[in-house]
Amino acid sequence: MRFNVCVVASLLLGACGKGPADQSPGEGSERVVARVGTKILYPRDLAGLLPANVSKTDSADLSRRYTEAWVKKELMLNEARNKAQLDESEIEKKVEDYRYSLTLYEFERQYLREKLDTLLPKPVLEQYYRDNITTFVLKQTIVQAFFVKMAKTNAQLGRAKILFNAADGKSKKELALLCARFAEQYHLDDSTWVDFEKLVSGTPWMDLSDKSQFVRQTTRVETTDPDFTYLLRIRQARTAGQTAPLDFAEDQIRSMVLNQRKVQLVKELEKNVYERAKTNREFQIY
Repeated sequence: MRFNVCVVASLLLGACGKGPADQSPGEGSERVVARVGTKILYPRDLAGLLPANVSKTDSADLSRRYTEAWVKKELMLNEARNKAQLDESEIEKKVEDYRYSLTLYEFERQYLREKLDTLLPKPVLEQYYRDNITTFVLKQTIVQAFFVKMAKTNAQLGRAKILFNAADGKSKKELALLCARFAEQYHLDDSTWVDFEKLVSGTPWMDLSDKSQFVRQTTRVETTDPDFTYLLRIRQARTAGQTAPLDFAEDQIRSMVLNQRKVQLVKELEKNVYERAKTNREFQIY
């Protein structure tokens, strides 16, 4: 079967005026952008696809690409309808199932947006953590640490080492300023837990055969490669298989608690809808 494909050369929406020159036979005064068999693409179909303040050149390019994609899609649909062994009733059933699922999804999403309490005070997180402590088992090594990577040739390296090994707050502030200017990479917050492998990625410590043993036995260490010096000071460490600290698991806990609340709200919604319909005799089961 032959398909008539007609793509109009000019796709600028600003040029899509209505007049005799824009008319297509049998289509009244509205201009046709493309046609595949009996399917027609009009300028109004493109109107909502273009970003605001887009240039004429970009507008034409976006319109052209969308039109070509539309033509290819319609051609493939026609090809499928004519050559594939299709069970139309099965397709309609799947479409109806999808429509049902999508409708419920959108309804539940809007309902949850209105009803879900997203406020999670610290005591709520702590209680959930205690009640489900066995759930929060580490799969990786984590540390609370200082880390600095600086070029070996940098004139500030010596000063950085002195500040790095100092424990007072003034030295930490000076080190932060120095690192911001001269360090290739640094992490100066030893109150938060971070993934050890992510922290030392690209350093000689990545080649360690037993990183868990290393972090357990190390407090301060320095190493080098041909170009850089690496400084590491570990305050605390936990390894794979140990319980994750609350602070490290907090994002996961928030997600789990909110998900529980969502499930509970949807169950309550289903129950309320059913009970209301039952009271109002809106359904019968035979």
